[in-house]
Amino acid sequence: MSSTKTFKCVLALASAMLITTRGALAQYEAAYDWSNVQIVAGGFVTGILGNPQVPDIRYARTDIGGTYRWDPTTHRWHPLLDFLNTSQFNYIGTESFALDPSNFSRLYLAAGTYTESFEGNGAILISDDFGEHFDIVPLPIKLGSNDAGRFAGERLAVDPNDGRVIYFGSRLNGLYRSTDRGRTWGPVASFPVTGPTGTSADPGVGVIFELFPKSAGTTSTGASRATYVGVSQGSSATTPGLYVTNDGGQSFQPVPGQPLNGFYLNSGIVAPDGSLYFVYGYSAYGNSVGPYSLTDGQVWKYTPPNTATATGIWTNITPPKPSYFNWGYSSVAVDPHNPKIIMVSTMDRYYPPPQDDIYRSTDGGQTWEEIQTNAVRDVSRSPWITFGAATAGAGNWINHLWVNPWDTDQVLYGDGQTIWSSKDISAADGVATTPGTIVNGNPTHWYIDALGVEETSVLALISPPSGPAHLISGVGDIGGFTHTDLRHSPTTGMDSNPILGATTGLDFAQTAPLTIARVGSSGSQQSTGSHFGAYSSDGGVTWTPFPTNPTGVVNGSGTVAVAADGSAIYWQPSDSGSQASVTTDHGTTWTLSNGAPALTSGQIQVFADRIDPATAYLYDAGTGNVLRSTDHGQNFTLISTLGTYGKLSLSPAAKGDLWFASNGPLQRSTDGGVTWHNVGSINGAYSVGFGAAKPGTHYPAVYLFGQVGETTGFYRSTDQGASFVRVNDDQHQYGNAYIVQGDARVYGRIYIGTNGRGIILGQPAERDHR
Repeated sequence: MSSTKTFKCVLALASAMLITTRGALAQYEAAYDWSNVQIVAGGFVTGILGNPQVPDIRYARTDIGGTYRWDPTTHRWHPLLDFLNTSQFNYIGTESFALDPSNFSRLYLAAGTYTESFEGNGAILISDDFGEHFDIVPLPIKLGSNDAGRFAGERLAVDPNDGRVIYFGSRLNGLYRSTDRGRTWGPVASFPVTGPTGTSADPGVGVIFELFPKSAGTTSTGASRATYVGVSQGSSATTPGLYVTNDGGQSFQPVPGQPLNGFYLNSGIVAPDGSLYFVYGYSAYGNSVGPYSLTDGQVWKYTPPNTATATGIWTNITPPKPSYFNWGYSSVAVDPHNPKIIMVSTMDRYYPPPQDDIYRSTDGGQTWEEIQTNAVRDVSRSPWITFGAATAGAGNWINHLWVNPWDTDQVLYGDGQTIWSSKDISAADGVATTPGTIVNGNPTHWYIDALGVEETSVLALISPPSGPAHLISGVGDIGGFTHTDLRHSPTTGMDSNPILGATTGLDFAQTAPLTIARVGSSGSQQSTGSHFGAYSSDGGVTWTPFPTNPTGVVNGSGTVAVAADGSAIYWQPSDSGSQASVTTDHGTTWTLSNGAPALTSGQIQVFADRIDPATAYLYDAGTGNVLRSTDHGQNFTLISTLGTYGKLSLSPAAKGDLWFASNGPLQRSTDGGVTWHNVGSINGAYSVGFGAAKPGTHYPAVYLFGQVGETTGFYRSTDQGASFVRVNDDQHQYGNAYIVQGDARVYGRIYIGTNGRGIILGQPAERDHR
């Protein structure tokens, strides 16, 4: 059987394993099917990696949402890291990935989200079956998949001549190497860069890539003799950006003749003819690593030394641009079958439209054509991508251009929101080009190619008991959505009027559920003016901005609550020193609540009683204080004190039915927060929500994200918390989850809000009748 046919069989088996996602009844008392509420992408896709040996296998990495594998049968991306648990949440961010050229099924991930002091060390994840299973090898250093320069690289590289040898370029600790297929790691003592790079005014992000040139020979152990290593620092005589070893890593020297331009390397590749290409960025504002505020950049070709050129040849092939336009470059790609066809992506090209761009050369970089101005874009898979405009731009932070080796007319790239794909890139060619000028290429066609990728950071979820949508969401960066169809991205795009950058608060009137309110902040893609909140009278189909804001609102955000009958809306903004306010005229006027504490630290959350329209509550996460108002928010008084930094949830079953989760026991009050008692034997309650009651019972199903016994997971109770059954299995742990919400109309359906994997949808399997 050929290797291609063998791979297809393995992939078919892998796909079947991914589709079969039900928990085992013998181990888990409730069997569930797991998927996503579809938004489609919604975050920074920081890398695309194709297998050069086998068609139809490729991977995508994200900054906070894990890694995905493409399934050519379903034409969707499948998540690979949902098995990570809460203690492993730092590994969900993928800083880099690599394939073993000698074993097409072996995948390596460099996992770790932040290098800051609040986060732990990273790890290398190793799979021998296309990402179906991973071994985790902890590292003694921190990684930063969501830090600056996260698109750079790839930092991980497997020696094509010796698969035992793997390099990893770290942010803070120099160059690391493994000689046993990733099982153990240590610093390369001979590499001259051993710590942080750049300057205090313009920090770098360490060692960012390793390249193995063609036909450079091997050492006595079989490893590649030559390796080029890129370093993120202003390239100069004393701080060169590119090093090379010609003795298998025993010594490293700066590459002679390299650009000493003060710019920072972002990526490099080896072209099919053996040439090397490098792209650089620079920022006049001290962010030269990107992805923020690049103001300049360059593209260089390097022909390594050979019998004809002993010192190598450097050629500047930077596309021309007017001096008054500012941007850098993030990635470069060369057609695998035609080394004269080169493409580069810009970064931080915000003007002229259409945002970041792709430049394409068919003559080795002598002349260039621009792709995006005449591009035709299909946004039907995720209509929100227009951000309320009539058409979509090319996207911001374009990176990791990937040309399909088996169909070089297909090009993919990731950007700050999604994955775009074209299958007719060569259609751009044929226009007359002139050195020193960029011309617009002929039209090409692009479509969203991110089905299966869900990367939003979920901030709020509500499920009204009636109305057009089972679910309404608030997410970071792209506002939020009214989900009238859980299987497709909303056709109307993100909630608008206004479009918020992040929707931090949502609520509906329990007995008048068409009345909904939302609050949030402006964002980089949105301009809300002075409007940071809105209300809907038709269940989230249309929205009307609050005409005014409460006293002290500058940035908006915070939490919002709607009285049970819709007669009042309460808003606790996130601005320092702000207090809760109430409106009875949909935001035309606001009244500060007497007795409401001023926000000084943490967060103050506001809630409306689900039954009594006159009762509202405040929970001060910084102090643990619970306050109550019985006069429509006019006055609040302290009634009890709970743990700090917890989450209060109100049951729709009865007046004054409050539940509290704060990493300790699950607590409940049935007298409006005056007294509290522990519920069940819960060792750690992280979030609690409510959904439709089990048929034949009256109390809502209670959903818990927490620890029952020794097992942390997602649980359901149908007896008011007296007992819980786990509804997830070990392959569906979603280590960065922190919100649970039941569906108010469908018993057993659970929504899970994650920080980077979007909205998880859990539904009972047909055989689960509990």
